[in-house]
Parts: sequence; structure tokens; C-alpha cells
Amino acid sequence: MLYYKVKTPDKLYRFNGYLQTVPNELYTPAEVKRYSVPDKHGCRMRPEWLEPVNISKRRVYWFFGARFGMEVK
Repeated sequence: MLYYKVKTPDKLYRFNGYLQTVPNELYTPAEVKRYSVPDKHGCRMRPEWLEPVNISKRRVYWFFGARFGMEVK
């Protein structure tokens, strides 16, 4: 399944008052579309923060409210 992974492991991007990106966190295409629209403060998720990855649904897990994937290398 296609996910978008936060690709900057050295930064923590806050793009609105209650949601921030975590290094290596995964987002679905629907979440990226929803969070890319500016909120009332003009904050939004930027596409340059993300990279597309294909990971099986079976290799995805939740940890403290964030989605992560176990990639096979």
C-alpha cells in the first residue's frame, strides 16, 4: 500500500496547532490531501517533507498515536 513517510529525521515540523510530524511517521494519501489544505492560521503539511513508500499493511504498526512501518531492506 502507498504511504508517505516523513523524510527529515532531524526536524520536527509543526504544521498546525495540534498536529506535528514525527520522523519516519507514515501518512496515507487521504491524510496528506486533508492536511495539505491550509487551516485557519495558514499552516499546512508541505509535500517536500514527505517521500512515497510502498509498505504492506501487515508491516505497519501504531506507536503512541503515530503510524510507522517495518521496511524490509
